[in-house]
Amino acid sequence: MPPMSEEELNTSFELLKDVIETAIKEKYQIPKWKKKIDKANIRVNLKLLMSEEETVYTNLIIEKGQYSVNRDRLEDFTLEIN
Repeated sequence: MPPMSEEELNTSFELLKDVIETAIKEKYQIPKWKKKIDKANIRVNLKLLMSEEETVYTNLIIEKGQYSVNRDRLEDFTLEIN
């Protein structure tokens, strides 16, 4: 299988980002989860196997109710999911 193009990698990242953001927004509507998210200080690496040769890192940072989903691996993280 040929390596993924940058456009394919970006599309895959955007799809994953949308799933993560949708899940956080849905949880934020539930009072007990809103409290947890508002207190959270979490930095997560997600290691994604795109093909036998390609691995892509995505990270999720949640700090006191604010969150971001980005490409790349965090050096300073709370949890890493392989």
